Amino acid sequence: MAATPPLRAPSTVTPPVPEKLPRDIFQRSVLVNSLLVPANLTSAAMAAFRDVLLSRPQLKPVQHVPETGQRRLLLDVSSSNSELATSESSHNDAADACTAIASDPVAPLENALPSQAVAFLKEHSANSAVQLSPFPIQMDIHQYTLSEILAKVIPPSVVIPSSFETIGHIAHLNLLDETLPYKHLVGEAILLKRKNLRTVINKVGTISTVYRTFPLEVIAGDDDLNAEVRESDCRFRFNFGEVYWNSRLGDEHRYLVNLFKPKEVIVDLMAGIGPFAVPAGRRGCQVFANDLNPRSYHYLCENARLNKTRIECYNRDARIFARNLIRCVPMTAVAPHHPSPASISPPSSETVTTAEGEDRTTSIVDSRSLPSRSSSSSSSRSSSSSRS
Repeated sequence: MAATPPLRAPSTVTPPVPEKLPRDIFQRSVLVNSLLVPANLTSAAMAAFRDVLLSRPQLKPVQHVPETGQRRLLLDVSSSNSELATSESSHNDAADACTAIASDPVAPLENALPSQAVAFLKEHSANSAVQLSPFPIQMDIHQYTLSEILAKVIPPSVVIPSSFETIGHIAHLNLLDETLPYKHLVGEAILLKRKNLRTVINKVGTISTVYRTFPLEVIAGDDDLNAEVRESDCRFRFNFGEVYWNSRLGDEHRYLVNLFKPKEVIVDLMAGIGPFAVPAGRRGCQVFANDLNPRSYHYLCENARLNKTRIECYNRDARIFARNLIRCVPMTAVAPHHPSPASISPPSSETVTTAEGEDRTTSIVDSRSLPSRSSSSSSSRSSSSSRS
C-alpha cells in the first residue's frame, strides 16, 4: 500500500512560461481519512496504523487536537481501496467517501487496512474517543514532492528531469532541449525542496577542451561554483567550472583507494583535484600526482594541504611526466627491482610561463638526481588511475 499518494495532474502552466513558480496553483483544501484517539493510545495507534499513515512533505501525520487533548492520525487510505482523496477528485466525492467510513468504522476498510489496524479498531470499538472521521487539510507547494511540483508546471509531452548530480551546494543538471524553456522553474523547485543546495546549474555544451571542462549556466540561486565535497574521509575544494569532477565516480574512487597499502608508490598521471592521490597520501603511500590543467594542479596542491598530507604534485603533460618519472620510480613491468621511497631524491623545481603569461612553480623530475637501478628494493606498486 502506497505511503505517499501521487498528485499527478496535467500541467496547469500555459505559454508563455513564467520565470517564477506559480505557487497559487498548489494551494488547495482536501479531505483525508483520519483516526481520532485518546492521548494515552497514541503509541498503540501509531504502531497499528504505521503502514497507512499519510506521508507528505512538511505535514505531520499525527496532530494534537487542542479542544479535546486527543491525537489525530492522518491516513493514506480510502474505503474503496483506491488512492487517497488528495487526488484530483471533487471535494464532494471525497466528503462522501469519508462519510461512508465514519458511519461504519471497520467493515468498509477491511480490504484496505492492514490486519493490525483492523484489530486495533475492533479492540477499541466500545471507546467513543476512538473514531474514524474525515478531516480537511490545507495544502500548498510545501506539501508536494519535487517530482509532483515539476509535473504540475511542465506539460506531459515534455520530459521531466529525473535526477541530478550534487557537488557540495551545487545541483548539476543536463537538461534536454525540450525542457530548456522550463529551466528556471526546475531550478527554483530544486532549491525549494533541497534546503542544502544554493546553486543550480545546467550543462550547455559538450566536453570539448583538453582539460575536460564544459560550459555551464546558472539557472537558479547563487552564482557560486566554489564547492567543497567530502569523499574517502577527505575534504576537497575546487571551482566546478574550472576542473573536471564527477560525484557519481565516488564508489570507484573509494574502491581503488582501499587497494592502496602504506609505503606503496602510487602514480596518478591525470590526478584532477586529487580524489585518488590525496586519500592515498593519507594512507601512508608515496604519491606522484600530475594533471595538465593548471587549475586542477592548483586545487590538487590546495587539497593536499587541506588534508595535511604530503604528495608530489606536478603540472605536466602526462606523457612527459611519465617518461621522466619512470626513470625515478621504475614500474613493475620495467624492472624486477625498485628503489625504496627513501632512496628517491626530491624533485627539483623550475619556473614556467603559462599560455596566459602567468608564472608558476611546477615540480619536475631532475634526471641528475635519479637513483641507480641497483638501489635497494622494496615491495612497491605503481598505480596509474584513470581521470576522476
